[in-house]
Formats: sequence, structure tokens, C-alpha cells
Amino acid sequence: YDAVYSNWGGGWRMPTKAEFQELIDNCTWTWYSIEGKRGYIVTSNKNGNCIFLPAAGFRNTTELVAGDERGAYWTSTHHEKWANYVNHVELDSNEYLFVPLGPCFGLTIRPVLSPDFK
Repeated sequence: YDAVYSNWGGGWRMPTKAEFQELIDNCTWTWYSIEGKRGYIVTSNKNGNCIFLPAAGFRNTTELVAGDERGAYWTSTHHEKWANYVNHVELDSNEYLFVPLGPCFGLTIRPVLSPDFK
């Protein structure tokens, strides 16, 4: 059920809900604009490394919703109560939170490389 692993293979995969929670708990989130694209710069409080998570919106069938205002990123973690729903993290300039969602929406995927991959 992991789109990254299915398409890229190797040690690549989708992040888990726990990994996104680790970013929330251990990083500083700064709403920022890079070359006109808004999103969060997420900076580790441990080592200063950072990533940019753009507010790329999401797709509901063919319609782009909330582009440049809200980001929605899939995790690989299924919802605890609804088996066909997957947890995803939503973010905008005011908050970042986990929400369960069915697989019919087109959300952004932020691939990660497994730490034990050699």
C-alpha cells in the first residue's frame, strides 16, 4: 500500500504517522515563502537540518483544492478505527494536524529513505 516503495523500490518509502509526529514534536515549524511558493520550513531542534514542506493543496477528483494555502501529506499509517482510511497530516499557516482520509483524494507524498538502507 506504499506508493513510494511500489514506484521507487529500494529503501524508499512513505513516512509513518509516528515520523511526522516526530517532526511536530522535535522541530521548529516556520511558515515561509520560497520563490513564491508558501509552506513550512521544518528545522530540527537536535541538529539544525531542515526540509521544506510546500502548501501544495490536494486533488478532489480533478479539482485542485487549497493550492498554495494548505498542504496535505500522506503517511503510510492506516487509521486506528477505519481500515480503508489512512492518516495524513494537513498544514497551513496556523496549524498542522493529523486527519483520517479515504484513498480517493490526491495528496502530496514526501518520500523518505529508510535509515537502515545501505
